[in-house]
Amino acid sequence: MRIKMVGITNFIKTQLQNGVAFNPIPFKSKSVKGKHMGLQIGRYTDLLFRRAFEKKVVLNPTNFRHRRCCAIFAMLKQQGVTVHQVQVSVKHETLGIQTQLDALGMTKTGCPCVIELKTTQYTLAEHIQCYTRRCRAQPQLRNGLPNTEQVVHGLQAAFGVLALQKQRPHCTKPMCALVIVAASDGAKAYWTDPGLLNPLCFQVTAVPVSKTPNKRDKKTHFHPWPQHETLKCLELCLRARGYTHSSANTTSSLFCSGMAYATKNKPHTVIAVIGIHMPTTTMTTRAKYVQQLRHDAIKLHKRQKNPCRIDAYLMTSHQDTFNCVRITLPLHTQQ
Repeated sequence: MRIKMVGITNFIKTQLQNGVAFNPIPFKSKSVKGKHMGLQIGRYTDLLFRRAFEKKVVLNPTNFRHRRCCAIFAMLKQQGVTVHQVQVSVKHETLGIQTQLDALGMTKTGCPCVIELKTTQYTLAEHIQCYTRRCRAQPQLRNGLPNTEQVVHGLQAAFGVLALQKQRPHCTKPMCALVIVAASDGAKAYWTDPGLLNPLCFQVTAVPVSKTPNKRDKKTHFHPWPQHETLKCLELCLRARGYTHSSANTTSSLFCSGMAYATKNKPHTVIAVIGIHMPTTTMTTRAKYVQQLRHDAIKLHKRQKNPCRIDAYLMTSHQDTFNCVRITLPLHTQQ
């Protein structure tokens, strides 16, 4: 049966952003001429980049139509990336997502580099101020990451790497991703955070995010229990700590992603609450995760009729491995 594929841009808009249009805090600028003009600039720069790479046009730095494209090539040279291909089609059948890479290059060390090109009507200084602003309607994506332009662009580039790894499994060199934003007076490069090179970034949480967020709701949702290949890696990590089996969280009153069980003297004598989060999580959010796991562990201990020890683990997923950190709990939960 053929899997129906969806474009990465459409996936982010409909799934991760929950169909809510990106609407950050407005920033007044005389250089912005409207959304339609922004689309025209982006399409023209993309076409010009392809034609310049194919040697069909010679870029003129004094031509105002060429200035963004010239800035892109200058930034690529500065970052030590050489373009080898443009408009490369890739897909990830497990995730059911496809995309067309703007360009594929090579770093100085010979590592494949996915290049994502973006344009803005802002000046470079204005772009830097706006790039990390969250959406007012939905400040958090459904994968737990902040809903900003920088994160969305990083996810697009990161997916290109994941799809390329899937299509070129014999490539031994580590792959990376580079986002270049061309402004009206220059360009800026952003190397994609390695934490985004993870299939979990393209999974939505079980609880959909409300379109009108409640300011009183300060709970931070963990990632849902993984599936398929990622689940096997998680189970191996748990078995190494003595847990024989695990399951996803099906209790609405708990925050955690799932639970693991260790059979020693009696069945289920040790239960661990597991919270999965992304490597890009901030220290403030991480502290909230720890607090929520402790809350879950205490609540779970009160429910147990038979003597039982409760553990708690905060797990970070990165590609095919899990980093596991044990959370300190009150003494009464350890008896």
